[in-house]
Amino acid sequence: MPATSSSTGATNRTRLCDCLVIISNLLESPTLVYAACLAEMVSDQSTLLLQSLAWIFVFARCVHSYIHLGHNKVQYRVTAYFVSWFVLVGMWIYLAT
Repeated sequence: MPATSSSTGATNRTRLCDCLVIISNLLESPTLVYAACLAEMVSDQSTLLLQSLAWIFVFARCVHSYIHLGHNKVQYRVTAYFVSWFVLVGMWIYLAT
């Protein structure tokens, strides 16, 4: 019985570490989204396209987190990650023009 409880404890710690990594990752690129949204509001360039890109970014990051906490297949997780970054770059390119 002790082997089961220690392996369960190790599994719980690993799961907690995964959650902390996801939270850390979620705090890196969204700061650029926040800045883009602020720039959008200040420059009065609020368009449906920029708002849609921001929501696509949020959705892609949620999918990334779901995959990371779920089956964690890297090929799907990387796709969601790069979709969010391409959307972010698209937001900044649109704002720069």
